[in-house]
Amino acid sequence: MIPLELSKDINPDLIYDDIQKRYTLSRLNGVLKININIPKNGKYMLCMKYNSIQTPQLRLLLNGKIIDNNFSKMKTGSLDYIISINYKNGPYDLKRDENLFEIYCHGRFPEVYKMYLEEYIPIPLQVCQYKPADFIIIRNYNIYGGFYWNLTNILVGLIACDIYRKIPVICLDTGFYMNNTDLESTMIKYCNNWFSYYFEDPIKIPGSIYNFLVSTEKKVPCIPNLLKRNDNPNFIFSYNRKTFTIFNKVKRHKEICKKYLKLHPNIDNYIEKIKETVFIQKGDNLKYIGIHYRGTDKIAEKDTPEEFPIHYEYQKIYEIILSKKEELEKQNFKVYIVITTDEQPFINYMEEKLGDRILYYKEGLRSDINTSGMNNNFEEISPRNKTIDTSKLSAEEQKNYDLRDNLINSSLHIGHKETSNYKKGLDCLIDAKLLDRCDIYYKSKGNFSLFCYYFNVKEKVEVYDLNDLFNKENKDTLDIP
Repeated sequence: MIPLELSKDINPDLIYDDIQKRYTLSRLNGVLKININIPKNGKYMLCMKYNSIQTPQLRLLLNGKIIDNNFSKMKTGSLDYIISINYKNGPYDLKRDENLFEIYCHGRFPEVYKMYLEEYIPIPLQVCQYKPADFIIIRNYNIYGGFYWNLTNILVGLIACDIYRKIPVICLDTGFYMNNTDLESTMIKYCNNWFSYYFEDPIKIPGSIYNFLVSTEKKVPCIPNLLKRNDNPNFIFSYNRKTFTIFNKVKRHKEICKKYLKLHPNIDNYIEKIKETVFIQKGDNLKYIGIHYRGTDKIAEKDTPEEFPIHYEYQKIYEIILSKKEELEKQNFKVYIVITTDEQPFINYMEEKLGDRILYYKEGLRSDINTSGMNNNFEEISPRNKTIDTSKLSAEEQKNYDLRDNLINSSLHIGHKETSNYKKGLDCLIDAKLLDRCDIYYKSKGNFSLFCYYFNVKEKVEVYDLNDLFNKENKDTLDIP
């Protein structure tokens, strides 16, 4: 053990309590400096015996360089000596000769009884409840993603967890669905993970370790070769774009969704009550045709093809639905059409054609924009995440640029900034869950449409991709099943 001398010569704010036999600083946000002559190069633990009512906020510098941003991190909750803690920090690589430690404090400095150095001797491996390498932290690496883009990434991360038997830590603390109003309930306002607004954790994680798992800088990429080796127990696996690229090819999304993605019971009950008001039809000969029409900003852009979505003409969608409806009615079924969409004009159009056979969530947030048959090419202009000088655009480019901006500002997840982000997410869930009992399902391109299929409880649901129903050589020709 190498005792450390706390000297007033280099610490003018240092005070000593002769009765309690302890040191502290006379000011808030102070600095404690310690000179020490190290006898030999090596790894050392810097030990401090102290009391602190609050969690200390200390940063340790060695010879002017930060070596620990979370020094002596535990509070004792008392100033009583018998409650004091002797915290061993490190190990730190120290060089022989004179060294200067500086401990910067935010707020009140702890009450220090003694400080000393000791050579680093690892503790023999003991049993513990977890190690960091047991976990994969799943975050939204693309902040531009919509609600179901983020849930798709969660499913992909859960696939990796399921294959390698890891525990998922889901932390969606950025993006379009973080709460944006104090009008929401307390548990929404003060929750910094919007996944938890709606879903239960797939595997329960003690709250006492969650903050460490989401804040630690000791991370390695979540990729197969590192997951197989699993040779760094003190590092957590971190989901990233490469994780998505690799594990999204493992086509287990619906299975994993059913196994792990569970709505919070309160949210689930709320949605079920809404569905009870929509599905009031009686009889054994009912058939439901579901359709998700994705309009507004679902477009192909430069470097972001988005699977080259088509904005179908409302009339042609009607013809597809009508054909299937008449086919089922010939089999003596009573047919209803369940619609989810981000465009209110599409619902209005279908109601005019099919009247009370159209079912939908009437209180859902939707855009008033109509993209029926829109076929503009947005791949030749700057993508949405790039700001440009529009004065240099040609008249045609400016027209396309303005239209694209209008689509973006009309979209539900990017636009409608005045609306509660929590409600936007809730509406996404309600709309997708409305299609979970449909016997036939027509989908657009996009993750929302995919989740309508993942949530569907029918064992033999018929699924049709609307893009595929339009002849690839001539998009005006319908291939109606």
